[in-house]
Amino acid sequence: MSDDKFHNTIELLSVELWREIFEYFNSIDLWYSFRDLNRRIDAIIDRTALHLNFTKRDTYGYFMKNILSPMKAVNVRSLNTCGTQQGTSTITSLITTTKTTNIQHVSIDQLTFNDLIKLLPALQNVKSFCTDYLLLDDNISNEQYQSFIIAMSLLPKCNQLHVKLSDDITFEHVEYLLKQTSNLKKLFMWGWYHLLDAKKWESLLSIYCMKLINFQLICTGPIFDDNFDQAIDDFQQICQATSFWFERNVTISDDEDFSAHDYRTDVSVQFNIKNKVSLI
Repeated sequence: MSDDKFHNTIELLSVELWREIFEYFNSIDLWYSFRDLNRRIDAIIDRTALHLNFTKRDTYGYFMKNILSPMKAVNVRSLNTCGTQQGTSTITSLITTTKTTNIQHVSIDQLTFNDLIKLLPALQNVKSFCTDYLLLDDNISNEQYQSFIIAMSLLPKCNQLHVKLSDDITFEHVEYLLKQTSNLKKLFMWGWYHLLDAKKWESLLSIYCMKLINFQLICTGPIFDDNFDQAIDDFQQICQATSFWFERNVTISDDEDFSAHDYRTDVSVQFNIKNKVSLI
């Protein structure tokens, strides 16, 4: 087949078929393999959903500098930068608008609480959100803090939240996160042992997470610490005496080393409701 005939045959492919083909390519390969072949293919690429999965720092930097702008950030449906050690600027450099985007899945290395507040209006279509490290920003003013505490729910479609918290994150910050995600079905949080409070978690989950099915809380503290040990004992006693935890068949384990540190230890609290109807 001559080059002209092959070119003409390619031209006859439907838009739907082109989109199926494009799904097999990552964003960079898609750009260099098909961009600028002709106007029709460029137009299809401009309407193709992008799933950005970066595993290397250099790949992310090159993409942001050379490809994303002409490729249109509005087409991004998912973003994964875990493992690239990009820091907190990753998602803020990608999402520069406060208007709602089409992103549905976010998984990033690190984010400050202040940046999260700014991003929430743009993430209203997010279904799952994961960050390996959410840290408190010392630059948050009292006025900003009060304004986000009373904010309305901004992530109504999010049903999975996976967050590792810095040591200075408090229950007030946790409450704010849960207030944004009223339709959560799966929740994972990892923080310092001051968050190991059964009564507070019962209150928060009862108010903000009425659809929650799967829950895991990991709390870390220093080894051989009396306050940490007492917090574990108190949590266990309350769970045994409280219907909220008893009905959910909660399990508490302190024999797993999630932190992998010689001077720290962890406790895991979790439940998985297989039959949600029984709790209604």
